[in-house]
Amino acid sequence: MKKKLISVLSMSLAITFLAACGTGANKTSDSTSSGGDGGSKSYKVAYIARAQSDSFAAWLANAVKDEAKKYPDIKLDVFDGQANDDTENSMIENAITNKYDLVIVQPNNGEAQRPYVEKVVKAGIHAITTNARISGIEGASSVDANPYEQAAVNARAALEQIPQNAKVVVLDGPSGNFHADERRKSWQKEFFEKRQMLKLLVNRLQTGTKTKL
Repeated sequence: MKKKLISVLSMSLAITFLAACGTGANKTSDSTSSGGDGGSKSYKVAYIARAQSDSFAAWLANAVKDEAKKYPDIKLDVFDGQANDDTENSMIENAITNKYDLVIVQPNNGEAQRPYVEKVVKAGIHAITTNARISGIEGASSVDANPYEQAAVNARAALEQIPQNAKVVVLDGPSGNFHADERRKSWQKEFFEKRQMLKLLVNRLQTGTKTKL
């Protein structure tokens, strides 16, 4: 399922930024990520990954690079946000300064990156956010999976496998993260509301924190 998601996502990204760059200026790049035809237009694309140390983020970045290689008019540069908001935000600003035609951002923390993606749009540069998207930025696009349905698949299976009087610990993702919030919403509707006899030991245990049960 993960391979299918990445394949679809990377193909969608490639198709989307090709369409988005259709009106871009004729610019060149020193990137060696994809080849080019010396006589044709080329478009500079910055892909800013959340963290290359994150196995999923690294896999996604590699998938995007593989897709970009199929298009000779795309010059792709991949940057590592190092799971740090300041680092990622600085990279977004550098992409604006270096006048990329398209900036694709995989947020480390969507709300922290929001004003910087808005700067990309204000600079007249095409912007895409992905996995997890930053919703509600006028002029920007997003390519993402549906986290509600991803969680719902597991929640429906849990209805069949977890007994009525089970004790449950809820492990949430980071608050404010689009994927984490939508998955929690899905579990609430698809599982907890249908299994009201369950005993919740901990209701809002956050990932990345140390909590004694």
